[in-house]
Amino acid sequence: TEEALKNKMPKDITSKYPLVFLQSGDNLGFAGGNNTGIRYALVKNDFEYIWLLNNDTVIRKDSLIKLVEFAEKNNTGISGSVLMYYDSPNTVQTYGGHINKFLGTSHRILKKEQIKDKLNYIVGASFLINRKVIEKIGLLPEVYFLYYEETDYCFNASKNGFSLGVALDSVVYHKEGQSTGASKKLKSEIDALSLTNRIKFHKKYLGGGIGLWLGMVLAFFIRIGKGQVDTIWKMMRINKTLNLNSKKP
Repeated sequence: TEEALKNKMPKDITSKYPLVFLQSGDNLGFAGGNNTGIRYALVKNDFEYIWLLNNDTVIRKDSLIKLVEFAEKNNTGISGSVLMYYDSPNTVQTYGGHINKFLGTSHRILKKEQIKDKLNYIVGASFLINRKVIEKIGLLPEVYFLYYEETDYCFNASKNGFSLGVALDSVVYHKEGQSTGASKKLKSEIDALSLTNRIKFHKKYLGGGIGLWLGMVLAFFIRIGKGQVDTIWKMMRINKTLNLNSKKP
């Protein structure tokens, strides 16, 4: 129960910052679940930032403090932490993400020197949103269910004049994939959903066309080479009316 969970927390924390647990009643996906909390915060109307944090992460005591300090100093619309592998805490998982604007492929940024030129989306595992962004562009897009929501939101924010940034002294340890419960049985379904969402994203922000075609052909050949043909069939099943020529998301 909520009361039992509160009793396990230090009293000075729960008295000053009460914990609120919201039940959506259904699995709404990454965006839908987070939007439930954001809507609650908007009703309370007592915040300047929203911090989205995956449930498969472990933070340092100052992870949020450093993140907010960075956002305040640099006036960023959306800020991210440095994500480290939980099982290998000295290894960087990513500083952020980069989308190839022709093919639509996504890549992790693994060198901090590349942040300035490469960063065009913040990874959703630790995702700090300035209130002004929410007031300007609204909630996270719920059309994806899982994957590409934060990418879409960052592109939308950038299009509306907000900057992105990574707080190098805000560190979060990520147990990658555990928020989805990604067993071997589910990996192909998740991969198929990710490819489907790439198509939606490309059509919305990158124009579709030949770049989308080439990117998907490349993705198919990579999976065929790995013996993951089932991923392709599952993607087609998810999106039976797939039309790469259409520019509609």
